Amino acid sequence: CMGNHERKLEKWIDSLRFKKRYNINTPDIKLSDGNNVTIREFNELSEKEFNIITTKLKTIINLSRHHYVFGNTMFVHAASDPKMFNNTNSRLSGKYETLALYGEIDNENKKDSLGYPIRLYNWVDKIPDGKQVIVGHDIRSFDMIQRYVGNAGGIAYFTDTGCSKGGKLSSID
Repeated sequence: CMGNHERKLEKWIDSLRFKKRYNINTPDIKLSDGNNVTIREFNELSEKEFNIITTKLKTIINLSRHHYVFGNTMFVHAASDPKMFNNTNSRLSGKYETLALYGEIDNENKKDSLGYPIRLYNWVDKIPDGKQVIVGHDIRSFDMIQRYVGNAGGIAYFTDTGCSKGGKLSSID
């Protein structure tokens, strides 16, 4: 599934192409440490290699889905809404796209002490009984996949165990 990092890389590529085509400055895109590693690698490529790789990346992003639903299981990058179980489109829009890419955040208290959005998990309580949602995006443990049962009876699995930040690489079957 497409996530927030792919969206940022897409914006970065588009801003570079826009600058080059129209020879004007566009606002800098704020990138995470993880994305900056990728950007440094892009910047070390020849112009030809850069064009090939960014074209391939844009193609992959354009073909990516925001979520997948298989029966009673939804795979999504960050968070879900019950209505997403019935949405068979490859892309979502509005609040559903925001949930899929970025998760649920506290709009009143916008940032924590490290400058990151404050995450909320009200969406977990809305997962219908008999349904499960598998997400990455948010490290809830560095050791093992976390399983939460919401108030409506549905289950959320948080699979990001921080392998790029000293945790383990995890998968779910």
